[in-house]
Amino acid sequence: MAFQSMIDPTPIVSVIVPCRNVAGTLVRCLDSIRAALPSGGEIVAVDDGSTDATGEILKAYVEDYACLRVAASFGRGLSAARNAGLALARGTYIQFVDADDTVEEGFCTQMIAAMDRDKADYCICSFWQEYVDSSRAGGEVKLKEPYRYTSAEEIRRLYLPRLIGYTLGDVFRRLAGQDVFARKREPGYVWRCCFRRAIIEQATVRFDEAIVLNEDALFNVEYLLAAHSMTSVSVPLYDYLLDSRTSTVACTTNDARRYCANKLALLRARKRLDALAGGTLAPLYRGSSVFSLAEIALRTLRGEVPRREGLRFLAAYIKEMFK
Repeated sequence: MAFQSMIDPTPIVSVIVPCRNVAGTLVRCLDSIRAALPSGGEIVAVDDGSTDATGEILKAYVEDYACLRVAASFGRGLSAARNAGLALARGTYIQFVDADDTVEEGFCTQMIAAMDRDKADYCICSFWQEYVDSSRAGGEVKLKEPYRYTSAEEIRRLYLPRLIGYTLGDVFRRLAGQDVFARKREPGYVWRCCFRRAIIEQATVRFDEAIVLNEDALFNVEYLLAAHSMTSVSVPLYDYLLDSRTSTVACTTNDARRYCANKLALLRARKRLDALAGGTLAPLYRGSSVFSLAEIALRTLRGEVPRREGLRFLAAYIKEMFK
């Protein structure tokens, strides 16, 4: 169910903003997007069953600004809200913003310009990371390296290993004391990326609603399996505000049952993508499967999940690994 303003029927970009109980940050977020939006762009906000003033703020905002369209996803979660936004979006390009964050002025234009310049299907940028509770120092999160690939083969060989997971070799390097986590991975947040909607629709790429952690990286991987080129912008264009006490990562990690269930769902999702890629992805995430199996076992031994339930998770995970 959606209502909309009269806007350009073919916007250059659709910026999708999932919203749930974000009344305290929403206006600041929308104002920053509006300042970054090129002429003919649109904002697609999805109210995911908010119980605070989020809905009222969106209704007031849509009356004042023709660039905003609003939909509802009725409390089904972040991935479902993003999928609802994708169903409504009409832009040539797709970008995502979380409603408690803000963006820099060049967020849309610089990434779109880079994609146009390099005839690229995908773009990724650096970003700013700040902590609400000041528990850790923030700062710029830079690209691991500049990216400019002109073939699907290059993307699969050189970039997907940074997103899909860890290899068995990474496990041994970790056991030898090397920090493979910081060295290898490129944070796969979708909000630091720009996509072509035509590819999303042609490949029917959507967020896996069973996944609550790493759903962004999976979306990126599935999209990139259909892409033929990518580029990057080294300038930080997104302002990521992280509350280490209430983030999805913290909440899921602290809920052992949910954490173990997500690990199992994540393995199944990776195997689905491996099938799409003709079996070429499995070596890239086998180490992640080992890490996850060890984490489930450790949480069971610590009593963070009931023993029988933990053993069921372990059995299901091992069965899925060797299926």
